[in-house]
Amino acid sequence: MMCLFQDQGCSVLSGEMAPCGDKKMIEDLLPKLFRHIRTNGLNATSDVIAKNLRHSIRSTLEERFDHKFQIDTAGSIQLEDLTIDSDNKARGVYYEPTPPHVFRYILSKLDIDHREFDFVDFGCGKGRVVFLASQYPFRRVTGIEFAPELVEVAKHNIECGKSGCLNCENVDVLCMDATQFEIPDSKAVLYFYNPFDAMIMKAIAQNLETSFLKNRAEKYVIYYNPQNEVVFERLPFMKKVASEKRVVDFASPRFHGYSIFRTID
Repeated sequence: MMCLFQDQGCSVLSGEMAPCGDKKMIEDLLPKLFRHIRTNGLNATSDVIAKNLRHSIRSTLEERFDHKFQIDTAGSIQLEDLTIDSDNKARGVYYEPTPPHVFRYILSKLDIDHREFDFVDFGCGKGRVVFLASQYPFRRVTGIEFAPELVEVAKHNIECGKSGCLNCENVDVLCMDATQFEIPDSKAVLYFYNPFDAMIMKAIAQNLETSFLKNRAEKYVIYYNPQNEVVFERLPFMKKVASEKRVVDFASPRFHGYSIFRTID
């Protein structure tokens, strides 16, 4: 099924993929298209078509990524559909994976020796970023996730990757509330794809401060779609070292930006 045009439940150009030149399909779709243009205007119609094309392209790319590595990381999952034993369930955000090329692009902004750093993905879901980070020679890669069903999938994905495409041997996914995770005292890169609300982010920032003040080991925070980045902006020991308001990605229906923070002495 390929949906080319859906806007608030109104399907304008949708249907099974048909052979090129399928006259009946065109005859069925064109009236819907013209009706949408009359009702909403040409610009609005073009915007919705582009949005749904991006969605279709992204879905295809994600399926290819998973197929290439024989893993399962695509799709989105609402928290209410998961078994989560945490008082913070309502403060979490639904699962949606970071596009692979977006992750690699953002990580390229770090001028570090990966072998000296741990990598932690907060709210790792099915573990796509854990999988991607493990393709770099980090000292250790850890995913934190409070939904047991997603942890099970993430662990399976890691096992699939161990056949030869991972460059980090120390990889794990922990089933726990992110506020309870003890941030390593070593050098570390902490990754967030807008996984929690501001209250949870503040709790993690306090844990980060506790860790950093022990031995002042260098820390980086990568915050993709930084809805609550003010939490890190207010930390006196952290400085924003890179940011973009959006990572232009035609294959995605959303254009998220990112911010990178680094600890300072």
